[in-house]
Amino acid sequence: MKKKILVLLFAFIMVPPLVIACIDSEADAPVPGVWEDGIYTSEYLGLRFVSFDGWRPVYYERVAAFQSAAAEFTDDFVSIDAMEELALFDMMASNAFTGAHVQIWFNDLIATGRVMTEEDIIGEFEKQFASKGVDLVRISDTTKIGEYDWHTFSTAMDLHVPGVGRVTMYSKHFLNIHRGTLRSIRINYTDTSETWEEILDMLIGLDDPIPEHAGLWEMEHPQEFIGTWDWTEGDSFSYVFNADGTGTRGFPDDLEFFEWGILEDDYLVIDSGFISAERWSFTIVGNVLTLVSECHQMPGFTSVYVRR
Repeated sequence: MKKKILVLLFAFIMVPPLVIACIDSEADAPVPGVWEDGIYTSEYLGLRFVSFDGWRPVYYERVAAFQSAAAEFTDDFVSIDAMEELALFDMMASNAFTGAHVQIWFNDLIATGRVMTEEDIIGEFEKQFASKGVDLVRISDTTKIGEYDWHTFSTAMDLHVPGVGRVTMYSKHFLNIHRGTLRSIRINYTDTSETWEEILDMLIGLDDPIPEHAGLWEMEHPQEFIGTWDWTEGDSFSYVFNADGTGTRGFPDDLEFFEWGILEDDYLVIDSGFISAERWSFTIVGNVLTLVSECHQMPGFTSVYVRR
């Protein structure tokens, strides 16, 4: 049940832009941005996203995997094939430890004879969110991001996540239409993450000076972790760490999949892909692994495992 609720939570956050018709004889295909040394650059949008500590790119394959998982529980989302065909996903970045996200989507507007403005599209979003019991707040002024002005609205959802508790997920949506393409920037944040203003400051123009920033952080997967570790308290609970950075944990009939790695030689990071990653201090002495939680949900929680 926990996994199902978390999948639905992530899927709802990832609702892609509407497929809405528009006619434009000068339609240009969007050009994907690129990541290099902690910076996402989009010449097409005239902007950069500069990542700081804890932030990293989330690549298409992982977004597609979560969308695929969500499809098991809901019919509200487009299929993976359709998403790939429409080239909706361009960039996603997340802070692994706070759960904040930035997403950029492009949607090729279908020429069926309906010509719509940004305000019309926001109205369609308003109807969709209302059907899910979510209020949408329109922002009257546009926001300058990169080289373009963006129409803006916001949403907030109160959610109860097992093992985490009550979480309010806030979103700021920025969109505009350019030569037949609906472009969307979405910032998702919580009460315990960065604010949307702080995240928006990470989006700068191509001519703006690039601030000192963190590179694309990569985690190590040391050999001493590889293998299966059984909890000393019994109950058949175990961790499995694979050499490729994937792993599982839990009971034999209820396993959770995750990505793992060692960050800056100090912390074990466990990332299940939902809300935020876990950070653990660790020691390995012989065949004994001791984990001490650095997460705000359960600080200081200690568990001990023995190599199988």
